[in-house]
Amino acid sequence: MVHSKKFRGVRQRQWGSWVSEIRHPLLKRMVWLGTLETAEAAARAYDQAAILMNGQNAKTNFPTANGRHEDTKACGDSPLSPKALSELLSTKLRKC
Repeated sequence: MVHSKKFRGVRQRQWGSWVSEIRHPLLKRMVWLGTLETAEAAARAYDQAAILMNGQNAKTNFPTANGRHEDTKACGDSPLSPKALSELLSTKLRKC
């Protein structure tokens, strides 16, 4: 298990998969975003959630330009579209 990069909201499990989660600022609870194959995909999921929760001033892992992510792999790295993640995050936040 080699940690060459450390992303905000991302950690690696012992068997190699990557998980992404974000802390809700008001409820002070962790919101599970999912298990992903790469650290970059997990970091992008975190970034999308951070922007949804905190707006364009959110602290993200990757730089943004004009409020949109600069996708180096054209969203193929993330299994969730921004709309799907928004719906998923909204559902999870309602449960909290």
